[in-house]
Amino acid sequence: MFSKIVSATLLLTATVSAAPASKTVRSTPDKTVTLTGVTHSVNAGLGGLRFDPDNVVAEVGDVVEWHFLPKNHTVAQSSFGEPCEPLADGSGFFAGFNFPTQEGQAPDVFQIVVEDSKPIWYYCAQQMGDHCQNGMVGVINQNSALTSIQVSSQVFQQSLETLLGISSQRKSLKQQLDAASIKAESGRTTLADLPTVQIGCKRYIPEEYIANKNRKGRRSWIQAYGFFLTEVSPDLRTLQTYWACSKCDERGKSSLFVATNTTSPIEHLRRSHMITEADGNAYEDSSRADSQPPSKRRCLELPTARSNVNKAKELTVGWIVTANLPFTAPSNPYLRRMLDLHDASLAKEVPWSRQSVRDTMRKLFEVKKGAISCQLEKAVTKISFSFDMWTSPNRYAFLGLHAHYLDASYQVQSRLLALRRVWGAHSGDNQATTIYDIFGEYRIRDRIGAGVCDNVSSNDTCLASLYRQLSPAMAEEDIRNNRTRCFGHIVNLAARAFLWGEDPDSFEREAFTEAAFQVEERELRLWRKRGAVGKLHNIVRFVRASPQRRELMKSLACSQRDEDDYHLFEEDRAAIDLELMQNNETRWNSTFMMIQRAIRKREQIDHFITYLDTKAAEPRQRVPVQDHLSQQDWLLLAEIQSLLKPLYEITMRCQGWAKEGRYGALWEVMIGMEYLLNFFEEQKLIFSPPDGTADELQIARASATTRCSPLRADQGRGREKHLPQHTRDEYTGAFSQAESLDDDHRRCIQISINNCWSKLDEYYSLLGQSPLYPAAVILHPRWNVSWLEANWTSHEQLVWLRDAKNSVREFFEQQYPRKEQSEAAKTMIGKAMRQDEPSQFDQWMQSYDRYMMEEEDELGVYMRQGPVRRENLNPILWWKEHQEEYPRLSKFALDILAIPAMSLDPERTFSVTKLTISSQRHSLSPEIIEEIQCLRNWLGHQAITVGEVVSFGGDLMGWDGGEAQRCQNFDNQDFSLRRHKELAAETVKSVIPPVQQGGQVIPNPNPNGGF
Repeated sequence: MFSKIVSATLLLTATVSAAPASKTVRSTPDKTVTLTGVTHSVNAGLGGLRFDPDNVVAEVGDVVEWHFLPKNHTVAQSSFGEPCEPLADGSGFFAGFNFPTQEGQAPDVFQIVVEDSKPIWYYCAQQMGDHCQNGMVGVINQNSALTSIQVSSQVFQQSLETLLGISSQRKSLKQQLDAASIKAESGRTTLADLPTVQIGCKRYIPEEYIANKNRKGRRSWIQAYGFFLTEVSPDLRTLQTYWACSKCDERGKSSLFVATNTTSPIEHLRRSHMITEADGNAYEDSSRADSQPPSKRRCLELPTARSNVNKAKELTVGWIVTANLPFTAPSNPYLRRMLDLHDASLAKEVPWSRQSVRDTMRKLFEVKKGAISCQLEKAVTKISFSFDMWTSPNRYAFLGLHAHYLDASYQVQSRLLALRRVWGAHSGDNQATTIYDIFGEYRIRDRIGAGVCDNVSSNDTCLASLYRQLSPAMAEEDIRNNRTRCFGHIVNLAARAFLWGEDPDSFEREAFTEAAFQVEERELRLWRKRGAVGKLHNIVRFVRASPQRRELMKSLACSQRDEDDYHLFEEDRAAIDLELMQNNETRWNSTFMMIQRAIRKREQIDHFITYLDTKAAEPRQRVPVQDHLSQQDWLLLAEIQSLLKPLYEITMRCQGWAKEGRYGALWEVMIGMEYLLNFFEEQKLIFSPPDGTADELQIARASATTRCSPLRADQGRGREKHLPQHTRDEYTGAFSQAESLDDDHRRCIQISINNCWSKLDEYYSLLGQSPLYPAAVILHPRWNVSWLEANWTSHEQLVWLRDAKNSVREFFEQQYPRKEQSEAAKTMIGKAMRQDEPSQFDQWMQSYDRYMMEEEDELGVYMRQGPVRRENLNPILWWKEHQEEYPRLSKFALDILAIPAMSLDPERTFSVTKLTISSQRHSLSPEIIEEIQCLRNWLGHQAITVGEVVSFGGDLMGWDGGEAQRCQNFDNQDFSLRRHKELAAETVKSVIPPVQQGGQVIPNPNPNGGF
């Protein structure tokens, strides 16, 4: 029987087989042999990494067959001189990797016929686990002069020479550690995956690679002069830990000392190398790290790789930040018991305390922040940003800052850079300083593009201060050019003006004050003054005030359905189960949704009010009469819903991330504003009073004249003949519904429309301060400049068109200037012209052509080509494909396509942060809140991963390395995993081709045993 000999672990890309790629094996047998004679059976893997028997004595004509036991073994012919290599001339047999099993025997066996009496050496070529190097070799008709001990020695010698790259020469521990494989596995790491070193016939793993929660770390000065190694048994269990002297290792010796205390190593360093404590670090007895006496130390226990512990810690943090769980969640006893059932050794090594989870999250945040910084550096566009201020439930002032850009694959990306606490006043200068510092942390100060924020005046101050810090030479006009306004905030202001009048803030303040002081009657009167919308608000509040009222309303609806005995459509049946929605004074869309739901449940509301009026005994149990909705009130609510619907739809359209260049892109702002203004101009004419005074009609027409053509200004109420045929029915339908409203309600609608239109027109004029808005429309290939030319047709609008073209051109030439042709390029052109020796006429033509190319304007060429008539055109891909044709203009277009239409991402961050800071978590510090939300955002956008790649020797990837190394590791982590697997697969194919050479595979005649 062979002895088990352990060798060093190979690199991952070379561990598939012991056979080198340079050696080949014939793909087909030389001849076919009829299997006759005595059959000798060899069991592969019986009792460990061995063949049983390992020496077969066979006569010529006998058959030798191999039976394969779990998990995956094979057999290949070798030689005595190279027992772990296939025959150099490719004449040997090889069974291939066709016999994997989990339990029992493989269904097939491999057979060869003995043709002469010469020894036939063979080995298991399965490299995973170093089968051959561990003694899994055998022989047929072994020469009597050789013994199995000599074979095992030869295996060991060959493994040293082949695996360690030496020729009959010992390899030092440092060399083995330097050459050890640092594997990157997405799954669980086993002890067999860890790098090992060889000393004699024993195998060791560096102590720091094995997890041990009770070990606090060695701090003795002797670690500077040696290695702490843990011995592992052949069945992968940890044994004793030793200290190996590096000085002796350099001299080719192996000096090992038990590491339970430092007395023997210190004495060895003093006597053998004249090294004392004064020459090393400050002494601190490392026996504290392993205070148990040798007799009580844990022996022969299954260890846990430290990489598995690190992965578990990362995954725990990911679980906590994405599920909004407290840091004490991993300490839950039932969770711990469940983890113990899965892997008790791993659960024991992972620190689950609240402080440990916090520490892991802080380290993980710093590492992942470096990864995000690297992603920003590789952006193909300028980095635009959006920001906003917010006060948290635990009374901290936070600034949310998001970056927007196109990554290397031309995908729109959004990243939360910081949720930073702002100290002091919320002034623009204070916010600018905070944002400037955050840009510095991510090293992107020189790549900043446009800023997106709402219309608060402090944001203007903030951007002016920020851009001057980024570029002191930036002029006031350049700052305005880079200021873009949140489209959602503009629509919000217009909708609030429609609902609450010219000064909606005063109503909101008054309503908030009444609610804060819980003066219910005064609050009801305040809302009642707002007409039908206020009455509906009070009704919904009355119904939702108690669960009994909600249940009563639903039961009345069900009973009414049963009594009427008529068939309801699916939509009507679903409306019974829907709850009424309560609005609030600050969110206009909540009012729209409240009206929309109430109209759907109108019959149920009326029936509920009528029932209470007849059945309720006390007045307080009934809806106040002042809040009853009349027929005219319901008609008014229906009109309000139809008028607010375009605002709601355009808001929903533009709150996306513009992944395909639409649904949240900047070009949708100007086109959306045009759509809303035209819509409300038409509604002005519909709801203008038929007997209105001349002044009222003049005001309605004057407002339309500021934007529309003279033809539309002459369109009076009822002039549907001026409308296109396909819109006449819609116009007349709305006109008929408006006719059914009484004068008071019609006047209310007219005032609301005027307020909304005025607010939209105010901000439409402000859009003209930045050339980015018209440029976004022009640089969309589907629209080009033709869209503006078709929609801006009046005399005033033609002036807008001219100004827009000029401002876009000036911005383009200033921000994306032409690059001077290099001298080398000019020299090459000159050489080419001299070689061709053109005629005088050709030279004249070439000079003219060069002049035209130099003077050619990319923007002018693009605008002259007209729009690309293609539905659902992706502008990002179009500009990517036309970069060579428009090298400068494509950069301009892609930079604009990376700018969002809204600053909605900070609002989203504030909403999820409010869920994190529950009433039980007000003690969270601002720093921890920022780390949680950043990690949550990055994980949600799949910008980072956790629990995937961990380097041996470090707590987590990149924690022990510099910023550049951290950047490289994280940028390539997914690629590295794929590449390792690809290399391993390629090695399998190239090193040991899966062919049956000189033998054959047949079904196992007895797969259940019984040899």
